[in-house]
Amino acid sequence: MNTTQNTNVLAFEKNAVIEGTVTGMAGFGFHVSVTKVNGSPFTGKVRALLTNNGVSGKTDEDREARIKSIKLGDTIEGLCTRADFVPAKNANMKGKEIAQYAISERALISKRSRDNRAERDSIEEQVLAIEIGSDMTVEITEVRAGLGAFGKVLDTVAVGRRALIHVSQVCDDRSKDVRDAALASIEVGTVLTAKVCKVERNAKKFIDIGLSLREASAQQRAEREQAEAEQVDAELLERFPLGCEVTAKKISERDGVIYGDVNGIVAVISVGGQMAENVKRAKSARVIITGAQGGCLLVEKQ
Repeated sequence: MNTTQNTNVLAFEKNAVIEGTVTGMAGFGFHVSVTKVNGSPFTGKVRALLTNNGVSGKTDEDREARIKSIKLGDTIEGLCTRADFVPAKNANMKGKEIAQYAISERALISKRSRDNRAERDSIEEQVLAIEIGSDMTVEITEVRAGLGAFGKVLDTVAVGRRALIHVSQVCDDRSKDVRDAALASIEVGTVLTAKVCKVERNAKKFIDIGLSLREASAQQRAEREQAEAEQVDAELLERFPLGCEVTAKKISERDGVIYGDVNGIVAVISVGGQMAENVKRAKSARVIITGAQGGCLLVEKQ
């Protein structure tokens, strides 16, 4: 398409994204007055040609329908497929060159499709590289009995994707009834942080993300058991205050540790050297309470 440009500098390069207004129509296409180049306003007086072959449409019928729908004043967006100088055909401009530009809706759609595919492939590679055992937060969107809980990922590079907490991963217990009950207790809308246990492509090439609550439940159980053990030790020290003198009976040694019985409570006796031998032979001794640990009293023979 001839333009009014008089210099030997192109207004824009090939592959630029062009937006413009339809100012002319012909049997072979449309004249488009350029208003934007790569998203920025363009103030030059340049026209580009959109040929009928460059009009968008997956089939010939689609393109014909699109061609018939275009009107003067419509906004067109396309990819610049030609930007170069050609000899002027006008006799008054003999020996001179003019710039010609062509744009294509179809080429722009193809470019964006390629760009989107490349971006998608890059993101998928990052998702596939997510470390097993790392944390991932999901909002539960569906709970399916016998299968598991589906969630929408809220963080990491997988944000927005679907993940599954399989029924086998909702708790550490191997009992089917316990697992089913744990799954049923998960409510839609709940936000959970789980451990990534699987990230792989399935047979249909989609990425499956598997999450597990088992480690979280194991940690919670360990914390609960720790709290319970500490409570037992505290109760022992209420019965046998620090510094209290008591009698340890049934003294014996196992694996290098000397044990005794204090009113039915196992006591670990701290004593060494010849004194230890004397205590073991005596089978009983007066000892001092020094603490409690793991449900046992800690005592010392002075």
